[in-house]
Amino acid sequence: MDKLEGVAARVAARRLDGLYKRRGDNDLVIVRVRGPGSQWSAGKLRTLAQLAKQYGIGALHLTTRADVLLPAIPFAHVDAVLSALKEAGMSTRGACGDCLRNITACPGAGVCPNERIDACALATELSDKLAGTSEYEHLPRKFKISISGCERGCALPQIQDVGLVARQVDETGLTGIGFDVYLAGGLGRHPMLAKKVAMVLRPDNVLPFIRATVECFNDLGDRTRRHWARMKFVAEQLGHDGLLAKIKERLTEKACEYVI
Repeated sequence: MDKLEGVAARVAARRLDGLYKRRGDNDLVIVRVRGPGSQWSAGKLRTLAQLAKQYGIGALHLTTRADVLLPAIPFAHVDAVLSALKEAGMSTRGACGDCLRNITACPGAGVCPNERIDACALATELSDKLAGTSEYEHLPRKFKISISGCERGCALPQIQDVGLVARQVDETGLTGIGFDVYLAGGLGRHPMLAKKVAMVLRPDNVLPFIRATVECFNDLGDRTRRHWARMKFVAEQLGHDGLLAKIKERLTEKACEYVI
């Protein structure tokens, strides 16, 4: 194995640390930094810009999941970059690989006059409790979640494994703010729209629901055929109602309340 092949293998082994090998005959690495709740402070962006200038090509890339990429870091400097990010309160863990990916929120979260709930705050809370933890790593494939603060669904719930949309609810057993649930969507070579299922979540039951859903995917996802390992294919096999029933079994075990 030559030097470049060695770099590629070592980067691949650290995929969950947010690392990708840059294409081509080089020793360059792409470092992906998670942006929980789709928010970035000016201070963190300045730190990223400084790291890009010091170790990379002086440029940053923004991703569709509100992550930030350092696009061309020499492999020899990766550990220094990761250490600097940690010191600045940022993490790359779980930004790549077969894991619970960055949880996104509406672009106007916190300032939108139509919002029912601050989706950014909830997404950040969920990220702090779930993302980057060993319990939600080494899944069959990646798992994506978004939180929308109102019925407009600006966080694109239809293309997520789980999309939660806040709305005002006045139904038996639940009055106030609840979340409609969109289940098992995704893009890629076999795009599928998530289906709005017969469930409204109480805000304090979002976390148990997410845990149950990821655990269900971990058990049922196809680990033998990588291209067929997403949640949307589990839903295609079981039907959305069948998949929801599997999730409810876990919710019942956890004594989690929900409204149908």
